[in-house]
Amino acid sequence: MAEALAILRGPRRQAVAFLISALTSPFLVCAVAAGALAMHMAPSWHELFVWGALTSLFAGVIPFLVVYLMYRRGGVADMHVAERRRRWIPLGASFVSGVVGLAALAAVGAPLELSALVGAYLVNAALFILVSCWWKASIHAAVYVGAFSSCALVVGPWWWCGLAGLPLVIWARAQRGRHTLAQGLVGAAMALIAVTATYTVVMTHWPR
Repeated sequence: MAEALAILRGPRRQAVAFLISALTSPFLVCAVAAGALAMHMAPSWHELFVWGALTSLFAGVIPFLVVYLMYRRGGVADMHVAERRRRWIPLGASFVSGVVGLAALAAVGAPLELSALVGAYLVNAALFILVSCWWKASIHAAVYVGAFSSCALVVGPWWWCGLAGLPLVIWARAQRGRHTLAQGLVGAAMALIAVTATYTVVMTHWPR
């Protein structure tokens, strides 16, 4: 908290970059995307609560808690896991959480679109685990693109307009010294490929 306040009171560019990074945190964006999709598809308040809560829990809350515990115990230096070598544990935990979440959604009869969202999340996590062995692509950019492209494919094409904010996300991460432009673009491209491929496979070949 003290570090965050110091950044916000510091140079304006750093303060703006910090705010953008915080507002587009992967944990937060995952939860919001899950809620938006559940709200669009749920026929009742009960389904909205159950589907939205399960998706947010396994795609956002549990990964956040894993990173928070690591941060509290000194396993990572910050909540966004800037050090590449430390990423495999939270990414692995996110993958396992996603697998359990996928089973939970199937158990409660959630629509395929929500399962496809979690499936895309799993594919993206697996790609990042592999890439993180030698490079550091931007998870902020990936989750941001993944969220808006998922909503665009399920809710409506006007959600693609949200990608207009991607340059700001990449700028913020570069300004904070966390990523280069190339790392931001690669993260975004990985997510776009993962989401479109997963949705295509799930929605055309998965039994309903």
